[in-house]
Amino acid sequence: MDDEGNEIKGGGKISGSHFEGLCFTNWTYFHNNSGSGDITDITFKKCYFSGINFTVNSENLKFEQCYIIGNLCDNCNHKNLYLSNCYMDYIYANSTSSIFADHCILKSTRTSSAALYSNCIIYGQLAQGSTANNNIFVAQSSAGSGVLENKQNWYSIQESGIFADGSIDNRTFELKYPNKYIGTDGTQVGVHGGRYPWNKIPATPRIVESNIDTETSADGKLKVSIKVEAY
Repeated sequence: MDDEGNEIKGGGKISGSHFEGLCFTNWTYFHNNSGSGDITDITFKKCYFSGINFTVNSENLKFEQCYIIGNLCDNCNHKNLYLSNCYMDYIYANSTSSIFADHCILKSTRTSSAALYSNCIIYGQLAQGSTANNNIFVAQSSAGSGVLENKQNWYSIQESGIFADGSIDNRTFELKYPNKYIGTDGTQVGVHGGRYPWNKIPATPRIVESNIDTETSADGKLKVSIKVEAY
């Protein structure tokens, strides 16, 4: 969508881009007029989405440390879709997709599509054919019918016993007992564990402090001190 809320139309394939620290206040659409075309090798990192809609297939699409309102994907084929340390409602894709969700939070009580789920906090259940390892299921007595693997999951855990501030709505997502719920990689379950712990600081350096003298020295030099931060 452009600044006026109008749809930006185009065709062909989109490949090899990296987007970081962006806020998409309108719905983000991946499609063209004919419904054909693919998106490949795209990474979204530390982005905010008001909504996402696909009418094209994807391959090697990554979402890292993203906050997504609503569901992720539509009934398209997503090959090697990686979701890491993200917040969303649920995952919806066709049965031929290959999806990997690690250290995520799935807030909706709806059933998420078949995928490999590890080290997540899940409010709903998983579709038949899913793999579930080291996940916390909030107020759910099972991972769902027909889950292929079901190792070291925690069931029927109330929200107040999961988050340090008692509720997911406070958006800190910090665990009340981080040493109790340990994932497959030895780090805490949820978005604060894993290789990409939840962090709002961008990977690209940013200036957090600067001091510049107002006058030059006798030899004409100006003293400048700059502190940068990156994650």
